[in-house]
Amino acid sequence: MSLEAQNSASSHASSDDANKYDPFAHFGLDTLLSGAARLRPDTMALTDRDESLTYAAFASRATALGHLLTEHGLKRGERIILIGGASGALVVALIAAIRAGLEPALAPIDLPAKDLGAYANAINATALIGTTCYGDFCPDELYFTAAAIATRVRFVATLGPGELDGAVDLSSEAIKRHSSSAFYTGIERGRLSTAASARIFTLRRGEDIAPVMHRQSTLIAAGFDFVARAKVGRDTAVLSTFPPVRFASLVAGPIATLLSGAALYLDGPFDSDAFLKTCGRAGRAHLVVPALFGPEFAASGITKNLASLTLLSQIFSGEPPVLPPPLNAACPLIDLYTAGETAAIAEERRHGFAQPPAHESHYIGFENSKILAVKALSPSSGASIFSGAAVTDSAA
Repeated sequence: MSLEAQNSASSHASSDDANKYDPFAHFGLDTLLSGAARLRPDTMALTDRDESLTYAAFASRATALGHLLTEHGLKRGERIILIGGASGALVVALIAAIRAGLEPALAPIDLPAKDLGAYANAINATALIGTTCYGDFCPDELYFTAAAIATRVRFVATLGPGELDGAVDLSSEAIKRHSSSAFYTGIERGRLSTAASARIFTLRRGEDIAPVMHRQSTLIAAGFDFVARAKVGRDTAVLSTFPPVRFASLVAGPIATLLSGAALYLDGPFDSDAFLKTCGRAGRAHLVVPALFGPEFAASGITKNLASLTLLSQIFSGEPPVLPPPLNAACPLIDLYTAGETAAIAEERRHGFAQPPAHESHYIGFENSKILAVKALSPSSGASIFSGAAVTDSAA
């Protein structure tokens, strides 16, 4: 869908939805982080293989990076692409962009330059900001080649570790240097915007580049639903092997932990020794992995130390879902069905057997009201079509 068509559809949807109750309209990832930093500043928030951040440090770094983005000329309302893997730097950059009044679009590191450039053109992005090194991945000329394809991109930067010749350095070390010399201190002073209305883009990959635009309130509703279904609480961390660049990995990662107060451990790219070390650090965690590898994790014995094992699988819009095979494990099992970048539907298994997504409608209890999160629109046909507060309208 072209940018003009997206904006037209978005405006039409906004006018149609003007009188609908959106209970999470005033919530955003920025406000969730600010609240967490005030309530539990010294609690661990975000950990990857390189570093760990408390909620206070997480919020402070996001504020500092937000200032850096504006100081480098990015303007409120502009759209930028963030490219990365399972790293804390990407999560910080996501919220920093929102704090700066920008609209971030997330991209995986394996996107070829022509597709990355097409993605940037599709949303009229003005900046490409990505990781410098992730396992065997090094961008070399990738970002600059994509920027040459993208007609409006004027700014290329990297999030580290290390630097890339010709790109602006926005690594953690650069942010720390900026923080030490900046005029502001603390986690709130100098905040640029709550920006709860900023949209977040993810990419539906197929024959064509198809950006999907999400309201933060939709992602937060999906996060509430996942937290309730997986029983995520402050005392149990979430350990995700997925880069937070898709609807499902955002919901079952940064959003779930910001809502619950749990710590988020990101582990990638997959390496068995590094993964086991992360498991030891995370303790009795909620582990999120591809459903394809569920049997291997169950057979390894690792599930006896987990709070739950979430198995992510894909279903296709309009088609009956293909359920994962039965599985026995020493912890509760959650299936997380991702539907075309519009929904992430969690269902707890019964005696090891998977249940169809939204076989019963999901509701969220919020401020003494009952909110429909997800329902199946064609349960009799078995087609995977859903609606509710936790579902993105793919036409918008």
